Amino acid sequence: MLFLMRSKKQDFGLKDRKIRVLVIAQYYPPDMGGAATRTYNAVKGLILNNAEVVIVAPFPHYPYGHVPREYKWKLLKIEYLENVKIIRTFILPLPSYKIAYRLMLFAIFAISSLFALPAVGEIDVIWAASPPVISALPAFVYKLVKRAPVVVNVDDLWPSDLYLYGLLEPRSMLAKLGEILAQRVYHKADAITVASPGYLLMLHKRYCIDSRKVEVVPIGVDTSKFRPCPPVSKVKKNFIIVYSGAFSVAYDFDQVLCAAKLLKNENVKFVLQGGGELLGYLKDKVKELNLKNVIVLNKQMSRE
Repeated sequence: MLFLMRSKKQDFGLKDRKIRVLVIAQYYPPDMGGAATRTYNAVKGLILNNAEVVIVAPFPHYPYGHVPREYKWKLLKIEYLENVKIIRTFILPLPSYKIAYRLMLFAIFAISSLFALPAVGEIDVIWAASPPVISALPAFVYKLVKRAPVVVNVDDLWPSDLYLYGLLEPRSMLAKLGEILAQRVYHKADAITVASPGYLLMLHKRYCIDSRKVEVVPIGVDTSKFRPCPPVSKVKKNFIIVYSGAFSVAYDFDQVLCAAKLLKNENVKFVLQGGGELLGYLKDKVKELNLKNVIVLNKQMSRE
């Protein structure tokens, strides 16, 4: 998004002040999962690049549908996290386990996110975090009202990724509607950010998107917290492999358990920490395979 920010500063003479970015996101901390984390990191990156950010997100709910007590019976709540203004809007306390529940949550936020219109203030650029692609719909409403360009972020290709997860039948009517929606969103966006060059090729091939309006923004890490370890020649004690995040159908945990089974007689341990719809399945599978070298923890790790 920074390439669009730079161009808008030149077009509208914003060199003397911070550019104002509105982020519309279906998931944001303390929600679990990669989508919330990537949006959080993107916001941190924008702030480091001297942007002023306002976030519109639903009440915390993912993945279990547990909405904290302080949000109940409210349509909107304004709060600040790390000096960033977050406008939280209504969402139903539904778990994100079934495709019907997920679609309902997406539709509700697409409507409730518009409650934040009066509280957003002046903005220069709108960034619609995806997944899901439905979150781009309110962004276009904001575009009409605020007269600001829309950047659609694509971390997962919807709805095609749903086919891979087995959540949606490719030939179903719902899939056809999803394809039409995705094509309209990608074409109407002023710019698109993607996580890898492969997404750029897919957007061009599948939806005929002009590659000149697509910018590749690779997923990275905070190198002040994560550094490469020196090579290990010999492990005297247990070599521990840790996963921390959502237990989602988007990740192939069966491959991890197969690897653990192959290494069960080695000094290698696997720690799977997080929560989500596959928590019960993972615990049962570890017990079924008698994997003494795998520990499943129903616990969310702090982002700090």
